[in-house]
Amino acid sequence: MESISSFIIVIATVVVGIAVLSLFSAYAGIEFSQTTILKEAQYYSEGLHVELGEGNPIPVVIEDYNYNGTLLITDFIVNPSLLNSASVVTPSMGKEVGNNYTEVTVYTTQGNILYQGEIPIQTIQQGSVYFAKPDSIIWIMVNIQGNYYRIGYEVVK
Repeated sequence: MESISSFIIVIATVVVGIAVLSLFSAYAGIEFSQTTILKEAQYYSEGLHVELGEGNPIPVVIEDYNYNGTLLITDFIVNPSLLNSASVVTPSMGKEVGNNYTEVTVYTTQGNILYQGEIPIQTIQQGSVYFAKPDSIIWIMVNIQGNYYRIGYEVVK
């Protein structure tokens, strides 16, 4: 009788150990995947280069030396007093430029939600000229595994 009790305790311990190990493995896998995506977004952010021309509208050339794909942008006009706080200004604080709205969640390169809602997203080829209006903020984004990450922004005065 004592051996049966010991056997049941050993089996229960093994089952609990396997359950804990599988839960930890699932959590670690998700965490590792998210960390890898954030490192990728940060890497793309480091290679971003934006040139502004002169005129009205203002020509903008965007390139990313660390990214080979198509860049995504959204452009919104804000009150000039908000231009100095561009890193935290969202499209809801201004008037979006464009007409094809997409429901998105935009993340920072640290993984925080920056914006949730509808914004007009335009795709641009790297090195092509985009024309922006004065007093606007351009968000430069990439799509990594179905999520939008803002890898940079540019203030157009």
